[in-house]
Amino acid sequence: MEQDIPLSYLRRLHKLYENWIANYTMSKVLVIESDKLDYMCDFVDRLDVMQQIEELLPKTLKRT
Repeated sequence: MEQDIPLSYLRRLHKLYENWIANYTMSKVLVIESDKLDYMCDFVDRLDVMQQIEELLPKTLKRT
């Protein structure tokens, strides 16, 4: 189904998303380069992602 989406549309969408995230100020932002990670199958990658998320959480929400 995605193969029918024009590449120009996807590029425009990507640019809009990048602009939105660059200007987002309501909270901290975590950008995960998911194309370089295999957090579904690689345990080390999964732990890395979890650690990055936990570092942004308030201390009251962190696991103990």
